[in-house]
Amino acid sequence: MSQATQSAPVPSSAPAATPAPPAATAAPPPPATRGQSATPAQVRRLRVALSAMALILGLLLLAQQLNDYLASARAVSDTEQLVRAQEIKAQLLRADALATNAFLIGGLEPAEQRTAYSTALGTVVSDIASAATAQSADTEVLTLLNAQVARYTGLMEQARANNRQGLPVGAAYLRLASAELRSSAIPLIGAVITANEERSRNSITPTPWLLALVPGLIGAALLWVANRWTARRFHRRVNPGLAGAAAALLIASVLAAWMLYSRDARITELRAGAYADTVQSAQALSAAHDARSYESLRLIDRGSKDKWEKPFQTASGVLTEAGTTGWPEFLAEHDKVVARDAGGDWDGAVQLSTATGAGTPSAAFDTVVSGLGSQNQAAVAQTRDALSQGRQWFLVGAAGGAVAGLVAALAIWAGLGARLKEYL
Repeated sequence: MSQATQSAPVPSSAPAATPAPPAATAAPPPPATRGQSATPAQVRRLRVALSAMALILGLLLLAQQLNDYLASARAVSDTEQLVRAQEIKAQLLRADALATNAFLIGGLEPAEQRTAYSTALGTVVSDIASAATAQSADTEVLTLLNAQVARYTGLMEQARANNRQGLPVGAAYLRLASAELRSSAIPLIGAVITANEERSRNSITPTPWLLALVPGLIGAALLWVANRWTARRFHRRVNPGLAGAAAALLIASVLAAWMLYSRDARITELRAGAYADTVQSAQALSAAHDARSYESLRLIDRGSKDKWEKPFQTASGVLTEAGTTGWPEFLAEHDKVVARDAGGDWDGAVQLSTATGAGTPSAAFDTVVSGLGSQNQAAVAQTRDALSQGRQWFLVGAAGGAVAGLVAALAIWAGLGARLKEYL
């Protein structure tokens, strides 16, 4: 069979199968929104920021309470220095009052009076050394004062030596010693007193107790804002961790404010009470010794008339204004001395001024200085107690502030950490 005669292939009667469509695939999820994907990162950043804030506020509470503790310590130190300076002035004038009165007796000055004079000067030297050590700002002035005290002592010894021999030059030495004491030494110690009065007043100035609430209020406000933010995203009204942190900071701040308020109330009462009595009684004591010296100088400087009476009246005015107990009685005795001297009875005036026993100027004067000394000691003790009272609680408050900051930070970390777990 030829190739041309070959038959064509017979077509199949069955139709060809159509290919099956591909299997349907799941639709991809819609892309996450920007806010949803950023929320975990925002929570982490918020947790770190708020925890750091809590620690910082805790440190602020710590620093605040430590500063209050140190301020109380400075108040005690400054007041102690003021008391030392006031005692130096009073003892200097007491020594001069004893020396001038003893000079009137001549070379037979009583041993008791001489001992009291030496004790007064010894107290001055000791207090100068203590004051220079306690307050470096006063060291330079106190060094100059120490030199003046040494010169005064030397001049007074020359006065005594010449007086024992009956030489008139002794009176000149004594007047020079007393004059230099008032023109050089007293102004120096007066400057120390003024400086320490200012330091003491500043250190016991009440501190606004509302400032102690600031850390707690700042922390609570920021945590409230953070809680609002988390409430909108997690549909929970209160985050326990944030609420606990706010409570810790607020409680610590309220306690700090209460301690500061209590201290300020004591200080306000102190400034008008014991502290004012301390200053006033010390001034009166110095003025009393000063007046007694002027009475003796009037008699030592014979014929001076009222030269020494004017400064006497100035010193007396301090005690009269203060209402010092016993001072009117002493003034009555002093007037008797002046009357005898003015009437030409110099010997009688000296005898009365140097006499001891009941009904004499010396007895009346001793009553005055004894009362002032007791008043001053009591006021100083009350001032010390008031300034020291409750001071240790500031250390407790400082520790409490630090703990509150740490507790708040941990509460924040745990509270926001619980929200982060919802993304896992």
